[in-house]
Parts: sequence; structure tokens; C-alpha cells
Amino acid sequence: KGLELKLYRGNSTEVLAYLKRGDAELGLGADLGEEWERLDSWPLFTEDFQIVVGAMHRLANAGAVALADLKEERFVVRNYCECTPMVLDFLRAQDIDVERRHETGAESDLMALLEAGVGVALLPRSTKAPDTLLRFMVEKLELNRTVYLYGVAGRQRTAVASTLMPHVVGSGTPMEALRTLVSALSIDDPDAADPSIEADRRKATRLVAQMPMVVAGYEAERRGRELTDPDPKLGI
Repeated sequence: KGLELKLYRGNSTEVLAYLKRGDAELGLGADLGEEWERLDSWPLFTEDFQIVVGAMHRLANAGAVALADLKEERFVVRNYCECTPMVLDFLRAQDIDVERRHETGAESDLMALLEAGVGVALLPRSTKAPDTLLRFMVEKLELNRTVYLYGVAGRQRTAVASTLMPHVVGSGTPMEALRTLVSALSIDDPDAADPSIEADRRKATRLVAQMPMVVAGYEAERRGRELTDPDPKLGI
């Protein structure tokens, strides 16, 4: 209650740009395809791919679909999807001709072409499709993608992002959590903007002192325990 959400859509390049500019605090997507030292990521789920066809397509009544059944098919691909190059490379490796493919720049156009029976599409399981289309598992199809939650390390998050994160990062590993929490310590570091050797030494000393509490706090949260306050008499 009282929280306001603003949602953007875009391809991998656009999602990364939203994060870099600060237009978005969190992003969802598969591999963004670019290394950025401030980009944090938490794996949410991994899914397989399915063949999607129209109700009148020849494969619509197939009891099972094998890779060999796709050799004569013309594929419809999404030119905005970060997974498309991976899918095309996989099909080429199976000696399936993808050079005669149709390309679309919008999800609605993709679904319309499939409904019209002009081709087939190999789509992630979570892709929304109308009931007029049919989905099939493909035998021996070893193709999947992992979807991640993305954030920017060291950037202070609003109440919305702070509220959403605990609900979606439960599948992240402790090391991924530690990396993000340590990055966040720079927010109120008094020497954050000072690159001098003396400042770096002070930062290192603070990190050595702070990291045990970060680990203890994360573990307490994960186990549902109350965190004990640090003893002010102890230090380094």
C-alpha cells in the first residue's frame, strides 16, 4: 500500500541502458550480453524451450516432435530477444536451415504469424501465447535459458525496490548476496569519492570490520533469527 510501480519493456540493450541511467532500479531478463562491473545479478529460474505452432499446422496433431521433424520448417524468430542468436546457433548445429526464417519485432506479430500457419517458433516455456496456438516438447532438445534479476551495485534503492527484492532473490546463493551487500556498503562510506592510498586503507579497514556483520545479518535473515547487536567494546 502506498508504493508506486513504473514498468519498462525493452530488449537486453535497452534494459541495461535503463539500469545505467538510473531510469530503472531493477531489471528482469536473460543474459544481457555485456559485462559491467556495477551490474549485480541473481538467478531466478531456468527454463527449457518448446516448439509453438498454429492449430492448422501439420505438427498440430503430432504425438511427439523430434528435431528431425523441424528440418523442413520455416522458423519465425524475435529479432528483439537476447536468446535468438543462441536458438539460431543451436538449430544450425542440428543442420536445420534457418536462413529462410521470418523475423518479427513485436510479440503480437509473432503470435499472428504463428496463428496464420506461416511458420513455427522455438520459444521459452514462460512465453505467453494465446489458446489458439499449441506447444510441444521437442525430443532431445538440449536448450534452455536462465532468467535473472538485475540491479546496480552501490546504488541506494527506493522503498519499492527494497520491498520487491526479498521476494525474488531467494534463489540466489550466499556468495551472490555477500557481493551485493558489500557493494552497498559504499553508499555511506565517508571516503567513497577519495581515491588516495590513505583513503583506500581506511576503506579496507572498515570492510574487514563490516563484513562479519554483513555475513551474520544475511544468515540471521535467511534463518529467520534475530540479529544480535555488535559489541561496541570490540573492534580492530
